[in-house]
Amino acid sequence: MAATISISQRIFPVKRAFGLGAQVGSFFGSACWLSVKNSLHWMGGQPSSIFIHGYSSLVRQRLERLGPTFIKLGQIAASREDILPEIFLQELQSLYSQIPSVPFESIALTIEESLGAPMEDLFESIEEKPLGSASIGQVHRAVTFDGQTVVVKVVKPGVRELVQADITLLRRVGWCLHFLFPSVSVKTLIDEFATMILREIDLRYEAAHIEKFQENFSQYSYIRFPEVDHDLSSEDVLCMECFQGIVPNESLQDELDESVLVQIVEAGTEALVKMFFVDGFFHADLHPGNLMILEDGSLGFLDLGMVGVFDKLTRKRLLELFYAMSQKDWDETLRCLILLSRTTEESDIEGFKRKVLNLLMYADALHECTITHQILLILREAYYHRVHFPTELSLMIKALMTYEAVGQSLCPSLNMNDVAKKYVRRVYIQQYNPIELGVKILERLPTFIETFLT
Repeated sequence: MAATISISQRIFPVKRAFGLGAQVGSFFGSACWLSVKNSLHWMGGQPSSIFIHGYSSLVRQRLERLGPTFIKLGQIAASREDILPEIFLQELQSLYSQIPSVPFESIALTIEESLGAPMEDLFESIEEKPLGSASIGQVHRAVTFDGQTVVVKVVKPGVRELVQADITLLRRVGWCLHFLFPSVSVKTLIDEFATMILREIDLRYEAAHIEKFQENFSQYSYIRFPEVDHDLSSEDVLCMECFQGIVPNESLQDELDESVLVQIVEAGTEALVKMFFVDGFFHADLHPGNLMILEDGSLGFLDLGMVGVFDKLTRKRLLELFYAMSQKDWDETLRCLILLSRTTEESDIEGFKRKVLNLLMYADALHECTITHQILLILREAYYHRVHFPTELSLMIKALMTYEAVGQSLCPSLNMNDVAKKYVRRVYIQQYNPIELGVKILERLPTFIETFLT
């Protein structure tokens, strides 16, 4: 039996490679046919723009057929507003809501095998109809024997093996492309994606993320993260508190007082600013469905499997960048951007600086852009000038833009740009006031003395 399993494990990636090759070949065939139709319509004097939707829809359909690894890749690509056109972004964002669920019998079997007990010994009851289904996991509501209502997130059967095979193939492709296009850093991008998705298929990482967020926000009663039941959790299963509340939307304007809504929006802004600039540990998959206004008026964050991390130096430079932009100090803004970026011999640094300076001056004059939107425009220019920024920066901008849209829908009269500036300025003053700087110097004094003496 062991030999049979070993052979199957070796054969599966090969079969998967052929399957992926067939899907990619089919995609290019369909794309060519669309191109022919597009050309015929263009020669006939008809507008060709309608076929852009055909291309974007084709990409989305193929990603769905390729399975969870590529669906997740498409979801991450949907955050790259600096690279992809709007119509592609809209199509890829539908990958969040069009994932079919797995039959409950398969989910129940996974739970029992992972936790080592029959279902009737684990939960008093569990709903067979899922609350939600994603590319990697599926969520069901359940009740524990102590009467607590919980949500149970389960890795779908077969997903782990499929993802691992796909990552092996992608890394081999990345190794080949590295030699063909050494300036693009394809191998690095694939390695970053692999690390991210391999952590998502091990729910112990999400449990650790939740505990880290709880630790970071232990003094913030108005920011909540679900409690984890470790006795009912494992690599394949995550059992956590079921939040009672409502997803933020425009209808809340009629249900809650404006003062309450303002408090909620400001609380979320403060939380994000703290995540980005103080902790360097943030929710990297933020969308309206991952936020919840709880019954006590606090703001809950959900689905914490995907996180971004900024090291101390990056946090410092990002804070300085946002503060410089809030003060309209364009020279300092350019300095911070270059320090944050990675450039090569092919980078057009001077052209990038000129374009950014022009962009900032006109955006400010027209009063049309928030700081977040300005940075998005800067990232687009960086792409065209071959100036590279950390992938986490794109995830951060997506999270901020998502929350700005949520805040605007809840409080149309609230200036989200001013709210963000207020909390960025507060963090900046806290980190750069003389007392804090003095404390930091004293903390590092023994290290400086030791280094000097040796």
